[in-house]
Amino acid sequence: MVADVRKTPEGGFLFAVRVFASNSKPLALWRPPAPHLPLPPNAPHQAGLDDPRPFSIAGSTLKDLTVDKLYTSLPRLPATPFVGPMEVTSDIAPGGWIQLGVAFPPIPPPPDINGKKQPYQLVFEIPHLKIITQLNLDPDTLKPIGPIR
Repeated sequence: MVADVRKTPEGGFLFAVRVFASNSKPLALWRPPAPHLPLPPNAPHQAGLDDPRPFSIAGSTLKDLTVDKLYTSLPRLPATPFVGPMEVTSDIAPGGWIQLGVAFPPIPPPPDINGKKQPYQLVFEIPHLKIITQLNLDPDTLKPIGPIR
């Protein structure tokens, strides 16, 4: 769920995203390292078998429906404002949630129609979680206009 949208000092968009676990079971977000087993000196390393895999929302996308342009998330978060990390190495307890941050480059404001500012019409997606959120945001405040779907 998108909890907040802010502008970065560079004019980009910063999303605060909350990921929730169900009330009945925890949500496993990352893969901890497997116990290390000694390998023979000539054995090839099998990537991923003993490497921890943090959960990340890097790779999220933001589509501007007004001009049909897709933006990919930036590789790093700005230092301020801080809304949460982009990746974690923890799980979420039943009924709990965690807030993560993801940043995007500046997006030009929507064109005015008859001298009236139009809202941003954006679709935010975290592909590996199958989270797709449609947002209509005020171009000045970035506050939602109408329901978030």
